[in-house]
Amino acid sequence: MRDPSVRQRESRLGELMTEMEGVFKIPMLKNTTWEKENPQVIELYRKVSDSRNL
Repeated sequence: MRDPSVRQRESRLGELMTEMEGVFKIPMLKNTTWEKENPQVIELYRKVSDSRNL
């Protein structure tokens, strides 16, 4: 999060999101059932997503 290079920071956050999607099988479309079963995962995923400056 404190990477001085904005481009590198954005890239790393994107990589983390992609890895989380694979490991935790995060659905592409909102799935309330999955989210209720995985509240900590989706909370972290959204935090990472919100930290990006797209």
